[in-house]
Amino acid sequence: LLGAQNYVFGPGSGNVVNGLIPSTISNEDLGWEKTKQMNIGLELGLFNNRVFMEFDYYNSKTTDLLLYVPVPAITGFTNGLKNIGSVRNKGWELAINSRNFTGDLRWTTDFNISSNKNTVLALGPEGDIIKAGHITKVGYPLGNYYGYVFEGIYNTQEEIDARPHLPSDAPGDPKIRDVNNDEIISADDRTILGDSYPDLFFGIGNNFSYKNFDLSIFLQGVLGQE
Repeated sequence: LLGAQNYVFGPGSGNVVNGLIPSTISNEDLGWEKTKQMNIGLELGLFNNRVFMEFDYYNSKTTDLLLYVPVPAITGFTNGLKNIGSVRNKGWELAINSRNFTGDLRWTTDFNISSNKNTVLALGPEGDIIKAGHITKVGYPLGNYYGYVFEGIYNTQEEIDARPHLPSDAPGDPKIRDVNNDEIISADDRTILGDSYPDLFFGIGNNFSYKNFDLSIFLQGVLGQE
């Protein structure tokens, strides 16, 4: 990978020229991520196929994930890409289509609902990946929300003095939970706050037509997103 780097060219103060330099060490052994997947599907037509249903269950495992791992400082870089780590995805999808009216007035309905769960099975030697309020941890989904637990607002100095707190805390500041019970508020008190993936995805659409008039209504949403 390349990163931007400017340099001066010409006599005296010269001119600033835009350039590119390697930003990570190269790895000639890099390969494709690999995925193995199992699918089980079912299709069902009812009432002369006026109602049609499709159900699919899948379970996949992806290995050789491309992750950054530390490299010796003598290389001039701090980390590099390597095929390491794995993640599992499994879930199901259900779709139902119906032809409600088939005369001059036509009305069809499409409904779908699905669920997907992913679990990190292995990471690089550095372990957990913490970035921008998210954590990727073995045994948990990718990119869980990660941070401090707030338990209200300090109203008085007495409240502050009665519990572990930051040296700079004053009335009006948030109360941070001492998650590890060491009587000190620090980065070690950060914890998983929730899963960024919804439990369910769903959508429903209705299509109406009468002579030269058409009307379509579509709604979609998610449930269980934290």
